[in-house]
Amino acid sequence: MEKSKIERLTWKSEWNTGIESIDLQHQKILTAINALNRSFLPEDGPVAAKLFEALTAYTRIHFSYEEKLMAQAHFGELEQQKAEHDAFMEKLEEFKKNTANPKDLEQVMGRMQTYLLDWLIQHILEQDMRYKVAFKKAGLS
Repeated sequence: MEKSKIERLTWKSEWNTGIESIDLQHQKILTAINALNRSFLPEDGPVAAKLFEALTAYTRIHFSYEEKLMAQAHFGELEQQKAEHDAFMEKLEEFKKNTANPKDLEQVMGRMQTYLLDWLIQHILEQDMRYKVAFKKAGLS
């Protein structure tokens, strides 16, 4: 896979939840994914590893923040969201293990790129949009 073939997504307004702090965090996650996607060839291993760690750490912070707001808003789907967040973090750990071998890095990063972008957009549009009303009712917008 050539670097020029890597998809880079730009934030779209329809991905906004209307919760400014959450939208800014989602944008930072997208920026981190885009940065990671530019560093996926075997010679990029050390840079990719650092970017991957940063993405993982920031995503943990975001999920914790989002879950805290869901609890404050008494959002009925909190446990479902937590389960999705946990599954995503497990998938990140799986990708991390699979990138340990530099010769497999390009292939793994290609799969990871598709997964991360698809998951982020799907999760925002299908899951996160559900808490908009609860957050606004709780004054968390």
